[in-house]
This record gives sequence, structure tokens and C-alpha cells, in this order.
Amino acid sequence: MTLLPGFHLVVAPHFHVDIAWPARLTLGTGVEQTPGGLVAHPPWRPATAEELAVLVLDPARPTAREELSGCLCLFGLPAHLCSAFCGPLAEASERGEIPADGFDVFAGNVARFLAFKQLPVPTRAVFDLVVNRSGETACLEDASLWGLINLGEEDASVVVLNVPPGGVPGPGYPPVRFQLAPGQGGRIPAGVLLGSEGTGKELPDVLLLIRLPGPGAGA
Repeated sequence: MTLLPGFHLVVAPHFHVDIAWPARLTLGTGVEQTPGGLVAHPPWRPATAEELAVLVLDPARPTAREELSGCLCLFGLPAHLCSAFCGPLAEASERGEIPADGFDVFAGNVARFLAFKQLPVPTRAVFDLVVNRSGETACLEDASLWGLINLGEEDASVVVLNVPPGGVPGPGYPPVRFQLAPGQGGRIPAGVLLGSEGTGKELPDVLLLIRLPGPGAGA
């Protein structure tokens, strides 16, 4: 089934992220509605030149600020900020959970860095840490996400539909899988369904999810 025009992928302004899109993007064979939600189906194949043109904004031209709201904007955290997460993670392995104070400090530092880079998270955004076991595939869902960051030690495979659920023409419509290197993240356009796919991994995915504020958020 032909990939329809929808949101685009782009490196966020003010970030220097080296992305070789043809190596990072693959397409699946379709989606299936299950009791848990939509699930993307392998096998995964490289995107064609025509599909890349549909998915990725032309990096040779400047991206207008008004275009960004409809884009999945890729960004990267600096190495020192990623390293700062190792302390709370080490405590988690000993205590069975990440200490709240250490996680709150780390999340605050992430928010300040993104604001400095002119990609501010929403006021009262909610930060969640999610660990998916290797080989585990998470359903595509609308979790009111603003963005997510790969805090694991391996590339994380993130799966999206590039059009809203109501625009999917049928179960054979190809989901899009893109690779986030450790320390890389993405700001997600509103209404996009997103999941993860852990096939072929040795280590769990460790994802920092940044959710839009809802009733009672931050209370």
C-alpha cells in the first residue's frame, strides 16, 4: 500500500544530530487491531527514495518555524547529561526503583537543556521512565506524548504511523520504524500513534517519555 503524505521527520533547529535517514528508516507490512491496541507487523524493509521524500523534509532547504509543529523533530542530549542518568540508574539496580529525588533532578536538567535549545517542554509536563524488555513490542497508542528520549545503551526502534489513525486506508498501510541512537530523542506531533519494537535487541529499551500535562498534572 502506498505511503500517504503526513507528518515529516526533521532534525530540530539548534541541534547537531548526524542522521543518515536511509539507514534509520524502515517500513513494515501493515498494522493489526488487537485488544491491547494497534500492533505493527514486520518484516521491515528499507524505505524507497519516493517514500523517503514523503517522510523526510528536504535537509537542503531551511525549515520554516511554522512547519515544525507538524514534524517529528529529532534532537540529541549532550554526553554529560546522559552520563548524569547513570547514577540514578545504578541506584535503581540496587534498590529496585529509581529514587524520586534523583529522577526529578535529571528530568529538570533535561527540561532546562531543551528550553535552552528553544525546544521547551510544556509547562507541568509529566516525565515517565519506561523499560521494555528485549524482544518486546509495545502497541501503537496515543499516550498524549510530547516526546521521548532513548536512555538505553543500544539503538531504540520507535514505530509510528505517519498519518492520524482516521487517515489509515486499511490494515496493509505501512507503519514507519526509525532508530534512535542512545541519547537521541524526538518531539512528537499531536495525535501521532507511537510504539516501540525490540526485535533483535540484547538489552532492554530505556525510554524517557515526556507527556503533555493533563488534569491534576504536577499536583
